Amino acid sequence: MKTELGAIALVDEPDEDQKHQDDFLGSQARCLAAWPHLSYDGQDHWHVMTSIGLATDAEKCPLVEEISASGSPLNHRYFLAVENIELWVNNQLAGLCRYRNVRPEPSDEPDDDTLSFFVTLDAVFVRPRYHSLGFGEVLSEALAEQIVAGILTHLHKHRPFKGGLT
Repeated sequence: MKTELGAIALVDEPDEDQKHQDDFLGSQARCLAAWPHLSYDGQDHWHVMTSIGLATDAEKCPLVEEISASGSPLNHRYFLAVENIELWVNNQLAGLCRYRNVRPEPSDEPDDDTLSFFVTLDAVFVRPRYHSLGFGEVLSEALAEQIVAGILTHLHKHRPFKGGLT
């Protein structure tokens, strides 16, 4: 299937399993957090929101074009037609993060009841005008929270708490 958005054309869309980022949490579309963000000197403030899976391809396309224009090796395959962690500043998309928290294949699981997780950070981009203002840290914190949530969800499903601590 071919979809065109601005100057970017998607030739092949990922299958359903590749659209979401976390095999343990599955597809999501929700706000993660919203708050006022102050500059280090307190002179500037922004309304910030992090979300996952809320931005449409039409909203992501201008940012992806900016990424390509900057000479970055990142391209539309990382951000369009797939779920991302999104950084919004004053209601404008300002950053994207693509990670994968992948469930190992059953053949890759050790036989000794050890749990394995494969986490990859595929791509991160924050608009240059927001560099050195703490927005990369904001996106990194959202990423860490999502990875931990996926791992804890997996642990809860496969090793339920049976009372008592060991």
